[in-house]
Amino acid sequence: MSRALIFHHSDLDGIGVKIVGITIAKRLGYDNIETFKCNYNDVNEIVSERLHKDLSDVGLIIIADISVNPEVAEFINTE
Repeated sequence: MSRALIFHHSDLDGIGVKIVGITIAKRLGYDNIETFKCNYNDVNEIVSERLHKDLSDVGLIIIADISVNPEVAEFINTE
């Protein structure tokens, strides 16, 4: 089965996103789930770095409770 990636903020509601994201991914049949806790100062670096790696085995990406800069958003929109 392919991998699921979940990007979330480090605060309390961001941890809620992580929990809900994991639950959804598991219900969809994903058992290989990576989570990425992002702070305001490193969100663009974390999201960009991971999404620039091989995504051939990634079937689900959840990005919630965080905002990326225009460059990272453009990259996401083109992929």
